[in-house]
Amino acid sequence: MYAVFVVSEIDPKRLDEADAMLRETLVPKIKAAPGFVSGTWARGAGGEARSIALFETEEAAKATFQAVAAGMPADGPVTIKTSSILEVALQV
Repeated sequence: MYAVFVVSEIDPKRLDEADAMLRETLVPKIKAAPGFVSGTWARGAGGEARSIALFETEEAAKATFQAVAAGMPADGPVTIKTSSILEVALQV
């Protein structure tokens, strides 16, 4: 299994727009991706955001992240700061 870790920044003035994008666009697209296992999205004060999505294979993880990142609007409420795809060593 492989995990996609993403660190994002949300424009604090556009939280409602970011929430709508997450619920209506991003999560449905990720959940429908081949090999999707589970995902968690979190945010903190000041626009800090983190997510982790688990996939059955590395190929599925890479393909889904690339598709989602390519579809992010340049002037959208969310900016991806960093990302990584790692093999899951243990899940409890």
